[in-house]
Amino acid sequence: MRLPEANFMDWKSQSRSFEGMAMFGSAVQLIAGGSEPIRARVAEVSRGFFDILKVSAIVGTTFGPDHLRAEAQPSIVVSYGLWRSLLGGDSALGNKTLTFQNRTYSVIGVMPAGFSFPPGTEAWTSHENRGLPVLPSRNAHNWSVIARLKPGVSFEAASSEVNAIAGRIRNEYSNVTAVGGVAVPLKKQLTQSVGVVLPVLFASVGVLLLIACANVFNLILVHATDRQQEVAIRLALVASRYSLIRLFLCETLLLTGVGAISGTLLSAVGVRALLSVAPNLPRMDEIRADWHVVAFVFGLCLVISLVLGIFPSIRTRHFSVNATLKQAGRSQARGYSTRIVRGGLLVSQVALTVMLLVGAGLLGRSLVRVLQVDLGFQKESRIAFDILLPRERDLTVRQRDADRYEQLLSHISTMPAVITAGGTEQLPLTGSAANGQFRIEGGSNSGAYWPIYHVATAGYFQAMSIPILRGRVFDESDGATTPEVAVISKTVADTVWPGQDPIGRRINFENFDQDPKFMTIIGIVADVRNSPDIPPLGEVYVHYLQRGSLDNFSLVIHASGAPESLAREVVSDIRSMNPEASIRVQTFEQMFSSTTAGRRFSFALLTVFAGSALMLALMGVYSVISYSVAQRNQEIGIRLALGATMSSVTRLFVAEGATMILLGTFLGFAAAAGASRLIQSLMFGIRPGDVPSYILGALPLVVAGLIASFLPARRAASVDPMTTIRNS
Repeated sequence: MRLPEANFMDWKSQSRSFEGMAMFGSAVQLIAGGSEPIRARVAEVSRGFFDILKVSAIVGTTFGPDHLRAEAQPSIVVSYGLWRSLLGGDSALGNKTLTFQNRTYSVIGVMPAGFSFPPGTEAWTSHENRGLPVLPSRNAHNWSVIARLKPGVSFEAASSEVNAIAGRIRNEYSNVTAVGGVAVPLKKQLTQSVGVVLPVLFASVGVLLLIACANVFNLILVHATDRQQEVAIRLALVASRYSLIRLFLCETLLLTGVGAISGTLLSAVGVRALLSVAPNLPRMDEIRADWHVVAFVFGLCLVISLVLGIFPSIRTRHFSVNATLKQAGRSQARGYSTRIVRGGLLVSQVALTVMLLVGAGLLGRSLVRVLQVDLGFQKESRIAFDILLPRERDLTVRQRDADRYEQLLSHISTMPAVITAGGTEQLPLTGSAANGQFRIEGGSNSGAYWPIYHVATAGYFQAMSIPILRGRVFDESDGATTPEVAVISKTVADTVWPGQDPIGRRINFENFDQDPKFMTIIGIVADVRNSPDIPPLGEVYVHYLQRGSLDNFSLVIHASGAPESLAREVVSDIRSMNPEASIRVQTFEQMFSSTTAGRRFSFALLTVFAGSALMLALMGVYSVISYSVAQRNQEIGIRLALGATMSSVTRLFVAEGATMILLGTFLGFAAAAGASRLIQSLMFGIRPGDVPSYILGALPLVVAGLIASFLPARRAASVDPMTTIRNS
C-alpha cells in the first residue's frame, strides 16, 4: 500500500518493531547526460533505504550524511545497467552528472548488477536532499514503505503495531482514511505477480515427470517379465543375486542418464526460447540453465533410477528358478501376474493427464473470456504516442507546452487518415493509473472509495469511442480560463451518488494537484477498464488545460486505416514541437496483447505440458494393449479356432483399453476438481467446476486413447489361429 509522508513520519517515530524504515516512490524521468536524453525510472528514497536492503555500491558510495543535507549538491546513485549504457562504465565518477526536473545531479555511486528496487528502477535520489517541507496532507498517498524487522519480531506483531499507530492517527486527525498497513516479506511482495503461476507450472512439471516415470516403469516391468527365463538361467549357473541387482541398477541408470543428458542439452535451448516470449518475470535476467539446474536434474535422475531399478531387484528375492524354467514358452502364464500392475500404472497416467488437460482447458476458457471483455473503449485502429518531456516547474513553460499540444492536436486532426484525435496523461491498459479521494462541495468526500484521477483533452472520449451516458464531455468551450469542469464514469456516479443526479455537483482533488478550486461535473461516461481481468474502479476526468502537469502526455489517434502508417508523420510533428521529447509509439492492440501476455504464457506452457502428457499417456495405452495382445496370442488363437469373430476379438481388447481409460478419466476429474481450486485466482469468468472445460479436456484423451487401443486390437484379430496354436 501507499501512504502520505506525514503518516510515514509517525510510523517511523512511534514504531518499535523495526531496525529501520524508509519510504520511496518512483517515476519515469527524461534524463540528460549521455549522447541523448533517455527514459529511466528514478526512485526518490529516504534516509536508510540502502541500509535496510543491506546493499552497497560497487563503485563510489550511496547516500551519506553529507549527501542528505538540503543545501548539498544534488546527488544520484545509478544502476549497473545505466552506468554501462549512459556513462560508458567509467569508474571515475567525480565529473559525471545527470540532469532531469531542472536539476543537475552528481553521480556518486553505482549499484551491483541485477539490483533494481523498486522493480525497474535505474537511478536513486535522496528525498532529504530536496529540502521540501513535509506535505501536511494525510490523504496524499504518494509513498511506499520498506522496513527491516528487529530480530525475533514477527510480521503479525509488526502489522499490529502499525495498525495501532494508524488508529491513533485516525483519532487525532479527522477525515483521514486508509492509514493502516500489513507487513509482508519483501520476497512475497516482489513475486506476487507470479506467486500462483510458478508453483502451478512447477507442479505441472512434477505431474509430467510422474507420467514419464510410469511409462518407464511399465517398460521395466515388461522387460523384467520377458527376462524371467534369463534370470532363472543366471541363478541356476550360480550367479549371485547382488550381481543381478547391480545389473538392473546399471541398466536403469544408463537409461535415465541418457535421458538426463539429452534433456539438459535441450533445456539450454528451451530456456532461451521461453525467455524470448515470456512476459516480465521477477529477476528474469538471472534465469538460465546453470550448474544448479544440472545438479538438480542429475540428482533427480539418480533417485528415479534407484527407485525404478530396485523393483526388478526385489523380485529376484522371491524368485523360483525351477518354476520359471518349467514355464519356459508359456507366454500367457509368464505375463499374467503383471497385468494388474501395468493396468494400474496406465490408469494413473490417464488420471494425471486428464488433470493437466482440464487445467489447460480452464486457463484456455478463462483467456477466451478475458479477450471478450468489454473494455469500455474501442482498441481497434487506435494508436498512442506516449510523449515524455523534461519536467518543468515554470508555469510559463507549461503554458507554452499546453499551447503547442493544442496546435499539435489541431494539426493531426486535419490529416486525411485521422478520424479523431485526443490526449491523456494516463493511458488505459498501462497499469499507471493514480487514484485518490476527492472532496465534495459542502464538506463531505468520497470516503473509502478512491476513483482514478484521469487528465484528458476534449477529443479523448471520441478518439477512444467511450460512450457518453449523460450530459456532455469536454469540448472547445472548455479551456484554461473557463470554469473548471469534470466528467465522471458510471461507477463513480453509482458509488458516490446512488440514485441521485451528480451532474452539477462540484468536487476537487486538492491532494493530487494542490488546486483548491472546485470542478463542476458536466457528464457521465461508461467505465473504462485499466486491466481486462480487473473490475473498473471508476474515473474522474479533468481537463488537461485546467489540471495536469503535461510532463507525460499521450496522443490517441483513431485512424481510418492501419494506424501504424501514421506513426512517422506524427512523430515528426511531435519532434518539431519539442526536439527533446522522448516518444514511444504503440497500438492499443499491442497494449492489450501485453496486458494479457501473462495469461497467454501460462496457458501456453500448461498446454505444452498437457500435450506432452497426452502423448505419453497414449504411448502407455498403446504399449499396454500391444503387450496384452502379445501375451495372449495363444488365447486369441483358441478363441478364433472355436469360432470367435474378428470383431469380437477386437472388441475384447478395445474394451480392455476403454475400461482403463474411462476409469482414469473419472479419477482425473476428481483430481482436477481439487487441483483447480489452487488455480482459481488465475481463472476469469468461470468456476473451478466448469463442465465444458472438463469435457473439452478429457475428450482428446478418450478419443485418441480408443484409437490407440483399436490399432493393436485390430492386429490381434488378424492372427492365424492354426499358426498360433502350433507355435504354442
